[in-house]
Amino acid sequence: MLISLPALPVLFHDVKWRPMIPQQQNTSEYTGRSQVIGQPGTESWAARALCVAIASDAEERAWHAFLSSLRGAENTFYLPARTKLQTTAAQPTVTAAVAGNRAVTVSSTANVAVGMWATVQQANGHRRLVKVTAIAGSNVGFEPGLTGAPATGVPLVIGDPFGLVRLVQPLAELPTFGESFELQVREAL
Repeated sequence: MLISLPALPVLFHDVKWRPMIPQQQNTSEYTGRSQVIGQPGTESWAARALCVAIASDAEERAWHAFLSSLRGAENTFYLPARTKLQTTAAQPTVTAAVAGNRAVTVSSTANVAVGMWATVQQANGHRRLVKVTAIAGSNVGFEPGLTGAPATGVPLVIGDPFGLVRLVQPLAELPTFGESFELQVREAL
């Protein structure tokens, strides 16, 4: 079940994302040459979110309600890719899929830049956090690839992108007034 983050003015000091790209490397003991074998379609994200210190009893209650509702790793939530807006420009509309699930065609690439975070909605409703790696005409390329076909007629979220995540492990204890804390999460596919 999707749980909403607490409705507080500032939630995080910092959010750090790490790509999880399963690979196997085979090295010949005789020649020293190696070969790396990727596992396409298994890429995902892991993240650490450093939460701001709890400044009031109301904030403490909001965080406690959120953390308790997650029920450990059972439920999910949307974690922002950044702690501030990436851009205030208009978000382009996804107009078509591109073969291979690593790109989409958008209405305009004027506000999209290589290196930006973006959230792509898939036809099944899942939203995937991606990193823009290429722009060619009206096509936007990204990593990791989608796990399904992209939805069309919806925005490519570039202003405040996010990823669907779940806790890697529950917190040892609920944070209290004056404490900051860290959430360790992994993308929920």
